[in-house]
Amino acid sequence: MSFKITKQAVPLNDGSIPLLTISDANITSDEYYSTLKESSGINMLLDMIDQKILNNIYQLTDDDDKKIEETIKDTINSYVEYYGIDEKEFYQNAGFKNQDDFKEYITIDYLRKLYLKDYLKENISNNEINYYYINQMPKDFEIMYIKADDTTLDKILNDLNNNLTYEDVIKKYKVKTQNLGYVSFDNEEIDIDIYNEALNLEDNSYTSSIRSINDESYIIFRGKSKDKADVKELSERIKNQIVKEKINADTDDTLLDEALINLHKEKKLTFYDTYLQELYEVYKKSIK
Repeated sequence: MSFKITKQAVPLNDGSIPLLTISDANITSDEYYSTLKESSGINMLLDMIDQKILNNIYQLTDDDDKKIEETIKDTINSYVEYYGIDEKEFYQNAGFKNQDDFKEYITIDYLRKLYLKDYLKENISNNEINYYYINQMPKDFEIMYIKADDTTLDKILNDLNNNLTYEDVIKKYKVKTQNLGYVSFDNEEIDIDIYNEALNLEDNSYTSSIRSINDESYIIFRGKSKDKADVKELSERIKNQIVKEKINADTDDTLLDEALINLHKEKKLTFYDTYLQELYEVYKKSIK
């Protein structure tokens, strides 16, 4: 494969020629060719670009490293268990040389997601915050539940329908109960299915039938609600929730691609080679 230099690229101190620059960093022909032996195409190019940029933006902490290691372990274990292969076969089948190669891939992905969160949060407007506060953010409300076998829960539902209260039935039946108190819109500790069941109830009511969640049976109660705090007090939490919801909805990584293209522009990505530039332009068009 030959490369055509489109701009005057100044040789580096070691004599190598940069194929592209990113702010004060660069990717040389030697780097590109040595990686090309193991990979090809736009994904490899983007990995090299993003690694150069993101390693300068983020200094990973011990907690970050722990999360990366957990992702590696969980991913490998799930593949090994599902496909009945060993770790070495996983690397071969997935196109990685070894664990270090896979870790580099997971680390780049982790860094990209860190940047996406920061990018989205930075670009949330006050109008978005206010709209979410008024139209999408629920009040805090009380959640309680009873967990038992279906036969017992049927009896409890019958008693509730005959005007017994939550307090009455938990005294009458020896069942597992939980009062979660007031739960906020951004609480990440409660099971999301339990929260959504309670969210769909009116205050001081309960599910009209037994709910099956994670193979266990529940009756879920919603108690009182309380007024929202001022939007200014909740602004940061609302931003974080909007970011979370946008990322969850970004199933095809369009937002991630847009964020990274913005990052490349911000870091003054400049190509000195027509082939690489064409690869990059095709990639940009593919996400529009």
